[in-house]
Amino acid sequence: YEIVQIQLNSLREKLTNSINSKITKLIIVHGIGSGVLRDEVHKVIQEYQLRYFLSKDGGSTEVFL
Repeated sequence: YEIVQIQLNSLREKLTNSINSKITKLIIVHGIGSGVLRDEVHKVIQEYQLRYFLSKDGGSTEVFL
């Protein structure tokens, strides 16, 4: 649980920094696994009300800022 929280805090920081810069696209690598981290990453992205797409293999998410 703690590791996932650390990763999500880092994600929030990166998203905020990316939104405040001129970056238009971000690729988040969360791995395939059981999908726990992927689901949490998608919840955070939805909090920011951003569009995102899951990659073909399901190991990463592409976010449009």
